[in-house]
Amino acid sequence: MSYLRLILHLALGLVLLGMALVVLALVTGHTLPYIGDLAYISTRDGANKLYLMDLQREHSVRLSKTVVNDCCLTWSPDGQTLTTILDVSSDGSTDIYGLSMHSGIERLTNAQGADLYPSYSADGQRIVFTSYRGDVPKIFIMDADGSNQHALTTQSLANVNPHPTWSSDGQSVVLTDFNNVNSLFAIPANCPDPCSDATRMAINANERSLMTTSFVLVDQTHMFMAAFDRRIRGGGYGMYTLDINSPNEPERLTVNANLEPPSVAVNGRWVAFVSGNVDPAQPLNKGNNLFILNGNCIGSTTGCANSIQEIASQLRTDDNLTWSPDGHWLVYVANLNGMPHLYLLDATCVQQHEDCARYIHALPDTPARYVRPVWRPHMP
Repeated sequence: MSYLRLILHLALGLVLLGMALVVLALVTGHTLPYIGDLAYISTRDGANKLYLMDLQREHSVRLSKTVVNDCCLTWSPDGQTLTTILDVSSDGSTDIYGLSMHSGIERLTNAQGADLYPSYSADGQRIVFTSYRGDVPKIFIMDADGSNQHALTTQSLANVNPHPTWSSDGQSVVLTDFNNVNSLFAIPANCPDPCSDATRMAINANERSLMTTSFVLVDQTHMFMAAFDRRIRGGGYGMYTLDINSPNEPERLTVNANLEPPSVAVNGRWVAFVSGNVDPAQPLNKGNNLFILNGNCIGSTTGCANSIQEIASQLRTDDNLTWSPDGHWLVYVANLNGMPHLYLLDATCVQQHEDCARYIHALPDTPARYVRPVWRPHMP
Protein backbone atom coordinates (compact mmCIF):
# COMPACT_ATOMS: atom_id res chain seq x y z
CA MET A 1 0.00 0.00 0.00
CA SER A 2 1.42 3.35 -1.01
CA TYR A 3 2.07 6.09 1.55
CA LEU A 4 -0.64 8.31 -0.03
CA ARG A 5 -3.18 5.49 0.06
CA LEU A 6 -2.36 4.83 3.74
CA ILE A 7 -2.97 8.50 4.56
CA LEU A 8 -6.30 8.39 2.72
CA HIS A 9 -7.37 5.25 4.61
CA LEU A 10 -6.45 6.84 7.95
CA ALA A 11 -8.34 10.01 7.06
CA LEU A 12 -11.40 7.99 6.03
CA GLY A 13 -11.19 6.03 9.27
CA LEU A 14 -11.13 9.22 11.33
CA VAL A 15 -14.14 10.59 9.43
CA LEU A 16 -16.09 7.38 10.02
CA LEU A 17 -15.13 7.43 13.70
CA GLY A 18 -16.32 11.01 14.01
CA MET A 19 -19.62 10.17 12.32
CA ALA A 20 -20.06 7.22 14.66
CA LEU A 21 -19.53 9.45 17.71
CA VAL A 22 -22.07 11.96 16.42
CA VAL A 23 -24.62 9.19 15.79
CA LEU A 24 -23.95 7.78 19.26
CA ALA A 25 -24.44 11.21 20.79
CA LEU A 26 -27.72 11.70 18.96
CA VAL A 27 -28.95 8.25 19.95
CA THR A 28 -28.14 8.87 23.60
CA GLY A 29 -29.83 12.27 23.41
CA HIS A 30 -26.80 14.57 23.71
CA THR A 31 -24.36 16.24 21.43
CA LEU A 32 -20.69 16.44 22.41
CA PRO A 33 -19.39 17.74 24.74
CA TYR A 34 -22.00 17.65 27.52
CA ILE A 35 -22.38 20.88 29.51
CA GLY A 36 -24.98 19.99 32.13
CA ASP A 37 -28.57 20.55 33.22
CA LEU A 38 -30.37 23.67 34.43
CA ALA A 39 -33.50 23.64 36.58
CA TYR A 40 -35.69 26.72 36.41
CA ILE A 41 -39.20 28.04 36.96
CA SER A 42 -41.14 29.38 33.99
CA THR A 43 -44.61 30.66 33.14
CA ARG A 44 -44.32 29.43 29.55
CA ASP A 45 -47.44 27.28 30.16
CA GLY A 46 -49.32 30.02 32.00
CA ALA A 47 -48.30 29.29 35.61
CA ASN A 48 -45.12 28.68 37.60
CA LYS A 49 -43.88 25.22 36.60
CA LEU A 50 -40.58 23.40 37.06
CA TYR A 51 -38.42 22.68 34.03
CA LEU A 52 -35.09 20.98 33.38
CA MET A 53 -32.98 22.08 30.41
CA ASP A 54 -30.20 20.08 28.79
CA LEU A 55 -27.94 23.06 28.11
CA GLN A 56 -25.96 21.39 25.34
CA ARG A 57 -29.04 20.43 23.31
CA GLU A 58 -30.91 23.52 24.61
CA HIS A 59 -33.97 21.38 25.13
CA SER A 60 -36.32 21.65 28.14
CA VAL A 61 -38.67 19.14 29.73
CA ARG A 62 -41.29 19.89 32.36
CA LEU A 63 -40.57 18.12 35.64
CA SER A 64 -43.98 18.46 37.26
CA LYS A 65 -47.49 19.59 36.46
CA THR A 66 -47.77 21.09 39.93
CA VAL A 67 -47.74 24.88 40.26
CA VAL A 68 -44.74 25.90 42.38
CA ASN A 69 -43.95 28.99 44.42
CA ASP A 70 -41.44 31.30 42.73
CA CYS A 71 -39.40 31.68 45.92
CA CYS A 72 -36.49 29.33 45.48
CA LEU A 73 -34.96 26.20 44.01
CA THR A 74 -32.05 24.28 45.50
CA TRP A 75 -30.21 21.17 44.32
CA SER A 76 -28.79 18.61 46.71
CA PRO A 77 -24.98 18.42 46.35
CA ASP A 78 -25.20 15.12 44.46
CA GLY A 79 -27.65 16.60 41.94
CA GLN A 80 -30.28 13.93 42.60
CA THR A 81 -32.88 15.98 44.51
CA LEU A 82 -34.34 19.40 43.73
CA THR A 83 -36.09 21.22 46.58
CA THR A 84 -38.94 23.54 45.74
CA ILE A 85 -41.73 25.41 47.55
CA LEU A 86 -45.41 24.55 47.14
CA ASP A 87 -48.54 26.41 48.26
CA VAL A 88 -50.81 23.51 49.18
CA SER A 89 -52.49 24.74 52.37
CA SER A 90 -55.71 26.73 52.52
CA ASP A 91 -54.26 28.99 55.23
CA GLY A 92 -51.58 30.39 52.93
CA SER A 93 -48.75 28.28 54.33
CA THR A 94 -45.91 27.18 52.10
CA ASP A 95 -43.87 24.02 52.56
CA ILE A 96 -40.62 22.58 51.27
CA TYR A 97 -40.74 19.58 48.95
CA GLY A 98 -37.95 17.43 47.59
CA LEU A 99 -38.24 16.27 43.98
CA SER A 100 -36.07 13.20 43.50
CA MET A 101 -34.88 12.52 39.98
CA HIS A 102 -35.55 8.82 40.67
CA SER A 103 -38.48 8.46 43.05
CA GLY A 104 -40.65 11.56 42.59
CA ILE A 105 -41.76 14.30 44.96
CA GLU A 106 -41.77 14.11 48.77
CA ARG A 107 -43.04 16.61 51.34
CA LEU A 108 -40.28 17.69 53.75
CA THR A 109 -42.07 20.25 55.97
CA ASN A 110 -45.67 20.47 57.10
CA ALA A 111 -46.34 23.35 59.49
CA GLN A 112 -48.59 26.39 59.66
CA GLY A 113 -46.70 29.37 58.24
CA ALA A 114 -44.22 29.81 55.43
CA ASP A 115 -41.14 27.61 55.13
CA LEU A 116 -38.71 29.13 52.61
CA TYR A 117 -35.10 29.33 51.34
CA PRO A 118 -33.79 25.79 51.91
CA SER A 119 -30.03 25.28 51.71
CA TYR A 120 -28.18 21.94 51.81
CA SER A 121 -25.06 21.26 53.83
CA ALA A 122 -22.02 20.33 51.74
CA ASP A 123 -22.44 16.63 52.57
CA GLY A 124 -26.13 16.73 51.62
CA GLN A 125 -27.21 15.36 55.01
CA ARG A 126 -28.97 18.45 56.40
CA ILE A 127 -31.02 21.42 55.22
CA VAL A 128 -31.34 24.84 56.84
CA PHE A 129 -34.33 27.01 56.01
CA THR A 130 -36.28 30.03 57.19
CA SER A 131 -39.65 29.46 58.84
CA TYR A 132 -42.38 31.96 59.69
CA ARG A 133 -44.18 29.61 62.07
CA GLY A 134 -44.30 32.01 65.01
CA ASP A 135 -44.20 35.67 65.89
CA VAL A 136 -40.75 36.21 64.33
CA PRO A 137 -38.93 34.43 61.51
CA LYS A 138 -36.51 31.76 62.67
CA ILE A 139 -33.79 29.67 61.09
CA PHE A 140 -34.61 25.96 61.27
CA ILE A 141 -32.55 22.87 60.48
CA MET A 142 -33.63 19.36 59.50
CA ASP A 143 -32.25 16.15 58.08
CA ALA A 144 -32.41 15.90 54.30
CA ASP A 145 -35.45 13.60 54.53
CA GLY A 146 -37.37 16.17 56.61
CA SER A 147 -36.84 14.51 60.00
CA ASN A 148 -35.41 16.05 63.19
CA GLN A 149 -36.69 19.58 62.54
CA HIS A 150 -35.85 22.20 65.13
CA ALA A 151 -35.04 25.91 65.43
CA LEU A 152 -31.49 27.26 65.45
CA THR A 153 -32.40 30.85 66.33
CA THR A 154 -34.42 32.24 69.22
CA GLN A 155 -36.46 35.38 69.89
CA SER A 156 -33.20 37.26 70.54
CA LEU A 157 -32.64 37.38 66.76
CA ALA A 158 -36.05 38.77 65.91
CA ASN A 159 -35.43 40.00 62.37
CA VAL A 160 -33.13 37.45 60.75
CA ASN A 161 -32.00 37.66 57.14
CA PRO A 162 -34.05 34.85 55.53
CA HIS A 163 -31.04 33.57 53.54
CA PRO A 164 -28.87 31.52 55.93
CA THR A 165 -25.50 30.34 54.63
CA TRP A 166 -23.41 27.31 55.58
CA SER A 167 -19.85 27.92 56.74
CA SER A 168 -17.19 26.50 54.43
CA ASP A 169 -16.42 23.69 56.89
CA GLY A 170 -20.11 22.75 57.16
CA GLN A 171 -20.09 22.96 60.95
CA SER A 172 -21.99 26.23 61.37
CA VAL A 173 -24.80 28.26 59.86
CA VAL A 174 -23.92 31.90 59.26
CA LEU A 175 -26.59 34.59 59.14
CA THR A 176 -27.30 38.26 59.76
CA ASP A 177 -30.05 39.97 61.71
CA PHE A 178 -31.45 43.26 60.42
CA ASN A 179 -31.71 44.60 63.98
CA ASN A 180 -27.98 44.09 64.54
CA VAL A 181 -25.83 46.24 62.26
CA ASN A 182 -22.16 45.46 61.58
CA SER A 183 -22.63 41.87 62.74
CA LEU A 184 -22.63 38.27 61.59
CA PHE A 185 -23.85 35.35 63.68
CA ALA A 186 -22.48 31.82 63.53
CA ILE A 187 -24.59 29.01 65.01
CA PRO A 188 -23.30 25.43 65.40
CA ALA A 189 -25.33 23.15 63.15
CA ASN A 190 -25.55 20.50 65.86
CA CYS A 191 -27.23 22.84 68.38
CA PRO A 192 -30.21 21.42 70.31
CA ASP A 193 -33.66 23.00 70.15
CA PRO A 194 -33.59 25.89 70.80
CA CYS A 195 -30.00 26.95 70.23
CA SER A 196 -28.65 29.66 72.51
CA ASP A 197 -25.07 29.30 71.36
CA ALA A 198 -25.01 31.92 68.60
CA THR A 199 -21.62 33.58 68.25
CA ARG A 200 -21.67 37.23 67.25
CA MET A 201 -18.87 38.30 64.90
CA ALA A 202 -18.51 42.07 64.76
CA ILE A 203 -17.66 43.67 61.42
CA ASN A 204 -15.15 46.50 61.54
CA ALA A 205 -17.22 49.12 59.73
CA ASN A 206 -15.20 52.19 60.81
CA GLU A 207 -18.18 54.07 62.27
CA ARG A 208 -20.46 53.02 59.45
CA SER A 209 -23.81 51.47 60.23
CA LEU A 210 -24.05 48.62 57.74
CA MET A 211 -27.24 46.60 57.51
CA THR A 212 -26.41 43.49 55.48
CA THR A 213 -29.24 42.33 53.21
CA SER A 214 -27.48 39.43 51.45
CA PHE A 215 -24.04 37.88 51.52
CA VAL A 216 -21.93 34.94 50.37
CA LEU A 217 -18.83 33.45 51.94
CA VAL A 218 -15.94 33.12 49.52
CA ASP A 219 -14.08 31.13 52.18
CA GLN A 220 -13.95 31.04 56.00
CA THR A 221 -12.82 34.65 56.39
CA HIS A 222 -13.65 36.45 53.14
CA MET A 223 -17.17 37.50 52.26
CA PHE A 224 -19.05 39.55 49.70
CA MET A 225 -22.20 41.35 50.78
CA ALA A 226 -24.95 43.74 49.84
CA ALA A 227 -25.38 46.28 52.61
CA PHE A 228 -27.08 49.56 53.32
CA ASP A 229 -25.19 52.32 55.11
CA ARG A 230 -27.79 53.87 57.41
CA ARG A 231 -25.80 57.08 57.71
CA ILE A 232 -26.40 57.92 54.03
CA ARG A 233 -29.96 58.98 53.23
CA GLY A 234 -29.65 58.62 49.46
CA GLY A 235 -27.64 56.02 47.59
CA GLY A 236 -26.39 54.29 50.69
CA TYR A 237 -26.93 50.81 49.30
CA GLY A 238 -24.06 48.99 47.63
CA MET A 239 -21.88 45.90 47.34
CA TYR A 240 -19.00 45.43 49.77
CA THR A 241 -16.08 43.05 50.27
CA LEU A 242 -14.89 42.12 53.73
CA ASP A 243 -12.05 40.17 55.33
CA ILE A 244 -13.50 39.18 58.70
CA ASN A 245 -10.06 38.88 60.32
CA SER A 246 -8.69 42.12 58.88
CA PRO A 247 -8.67 45.48 60.71
CA ASN A 248 -9.52 47.15 57.40
CA GLU A 249 -13.09 48.36 56.97
CA PRO A 250 -15.37 46.84 54.29
CA GLU A 251 -14.57 48.06 50.78
CA ARG A 252 -17.54 49.50 48.89
CA LEU A 253 -17.45 48.55 45.21
CA THR A 254 -20.76 49.63 43.70
CA VAL A 255 -23.64 52.04 44.19
CA ASN A 256 -27.15 50.66 43.98
CA ALA A 257 -30.29 52.75 44.53
CA ASN A 258 -32.56 49.72 45.04
CA LEU A 259 -33.21 48.22 48.44
CA GLU A 260 -33.85 44.76 47.02
CA PRO A 261 -30.82 42.50 47.63
CA PRO A 262 -28.89 41.94 44.40
CA SER A 263 -28.35 38.40 43.20
CA VAL A 264 -24.95 37.00 44.12
CA ALA A 265 -23.22 33.76 43.07
CA VAL A 266 -19.76 32.37 43.82
CA ASN A 267 -17.70 29.73 42.07
CA GLY A 268 -14.40 29.12 43.77
CA ARG A 269 -13.06 32.64 44.02
CA TRP A 270 -15.06 34.09 41.11
CA VAL A 271 -17.96 36.21 42.40
CA ALA A 272 -20.76 37.06 39.98
CA PHE A 273 -23.24 39.68 41.15
CA VAL A 274 -25.90 42.12 40.01
CA SER A 275 -25.70 45.72 41.17
CA GLY A 276 -25.71 49.34 40.10
CA ASN A 277 -22.81 51.58 39.14
CA VAL A 278 -19.17 51.13 40.02
CA ASP A 279 -18.75 54.90 39.76
CA PRO A 280 -20.55 56.83 42.54
CA ALA A 281 -20.50 59.93 40.34
CA GLN A 282 -22.84 58.30 37.81
CA PRO A 283 -26.64 58.55 38.17
CA LEU A 284 -28.12 56.00 40.56
CA ASN A 285 -30.78 54.91 38.07
CA LYS A 286 -28.33 53.56 35.49
CA GLY A 287 -29.83 50.09 35.84
CA ASN A 288 -28.83 46.65 37.07
CA ASN A 289 -25.60 45.29 35.66
CA LEU A 290 -23.84 41.93 35.79
CA PHE A 291 -20.31 42.01 37.17
CA ILE A 292 -17.73 39.32 37.88
CA LEU A 293 -15.11 39.85 40.56
CA ASN A 294 -11.89 37.92 41.14
CA GLY A 295 -12.29 37.19 44.83
CA ASN A 296 -8.54 36.89 45.35
CA CYS A 297 -8.55 40.66 45.79
CA ILE A 298 -10.61 40.52 49.00
CA GLY A 299 -8.44 41.49 51.95
CA SER A 300 -5.48 42.47 49.77
CA THR A 301 -3.59 45.73 50.22
CA THR A 302 -4.67 46.92 46.75
CA GLY A 303 -8.38 46.23 47.22
CA CYS A 304 -10.89 45.07 44.62
CA ALA A 305 -11.71 48.19 42.59
CA ASN A 306 -9.54 47.02 39.68
CA SER A 307 -10.67 43.38 39.83
CA ILE A 308 -14.24 43.90 38.59
CA GLN A 309 -15.35 43.22 35.02
CA GLU A 310 -18.75 44.40 33.77
CA ILE A 311 -20.43 41.70 31.68
CA ALA A 312 -23.96 42.83 30.74
CA SER A 313 -26.75 45.26 31.64
CA GLN A 314 -30.53 45.24 32.10
CA LEU A 315 -30.50 42.29 34.47
CA ARG A 316 -33.30 41.19 36.76
CA THR A 317 -32.31 41.67 40.40
CA ASP A 318 -34.83 39.15 41.76
CA ASP A 319 -33.50 36.17 39.81
CA ASN A 320 -30.59 33.91 40.64
CA LEU A 321 -27.23 33.71 38.98
CA THR A 322 -25.92 30.16 38.73
CA TRP A 323 -22.48 28.72 37.89
CA SER A 324 -21.78 25.41 36.20
CA PRO A 325 -19.98 22.90 38.48
CA ASP A 326 -16.67 23.49 36.66
CA GLY A 327 -16.99 27.29 36.79
CA HIS A 328 -16.79 27.62 33.01
CA TRP A 329 -20.37 28.79 32.43
CA LEU A 330 -22.77 31.22 34.09
CA VAL A 331 -26.53 31.48 33.53
CA TYR A 332 -28.36 34.71 34.32
CA VAL A 333 -31.67 36.46 33.57
CA ALA A 334 -31.88 39.70 31.61
CA ASN A 335 -34.53 41.58 29.68
CA LEU A 336 -34.78 41.11 25.92
CA ASN A 337 -37.32 43.38 24.20
CA GLY A 338 -38.97 43.97 27.57
CA MET A 339 -39.26 40.23 28.38
CA PRO A 340 -37.07 38.28 30.84
CA HIS A 341 -34.83 35.82 29.04
CA LEU A 342 -32.23 33.22 30.05
CA TYR A 343 -28.64 33.84 28.95
CA LEU A 344 -25.54 31.64 28.99
CA LEU A 345 -22.08 33.18 29.49
CA ASP A 346 -18.83 31.45 28.58
CA ALA A 347 -16.58 32.73 31.38
CA THR A 348 -13.45 32.28 29.25
CA CYS A 349 -13.69 35.98 28.48
CA VAL A 350 -13.35 36.83 32.17
CA GLN A 351 -10.34 34.61 32.70
CA GLN A 352 -8.66 36.11 29.61
CA HIS A 353 -9.77 39.70 30.39
CA GLU A 354 -11.63 40.05 27.07
CA ASP A 355 -14.84 41.81 26.12
CA CYS A 356 -17.57 39.26 26.89
CA ALA A 357 -20.11 40.43 24.28
CA ARG A 358 -19.36 37.56 21.85
CA TYR A 359 -19.27 35.02 24.70
CA ILE A 360 -22.95 35.56 25.64
CA HIS A 361 -25.65 33.34 24.18
CA ALA A 362 -29.41 33.77 24.60
CA LEU A 363 -30.97 30.40 25.34
CA PRO A 364 -33.80 29.69 22.87
CA ASP A 365 -37.51 29.47 23.65
CA THR A 366 -37.16 31.17 27.03
CA PRO A 367 -39.07 34.48 26.82
CA ALA A 368 -41.32 34.24 29.90
CA ARG A 369 -41.09 35.03 33.59
CA TYR A 370 -38.05 33.06 34.73
CA VAL A 371 -36.97 32.89 38.34
CA ARG A 372 -34.36 30.90 40.24
CA PRO A 373 -32.39 29.12 37.52
CA VAL A 374 -30.09 26.65 39.30
CA TRP A 375 -27.39 24.55 37.67
CA ARG A 376 -27.38 20.86 38.52
CA PRO A 377 -24.26 20.28 40.66
CA HIS A 378 -23.16 17.03 38.99
CA MET A 379 -23.65 15.23 35.73
CA PRO A 380 -26.43 12.59 35.91
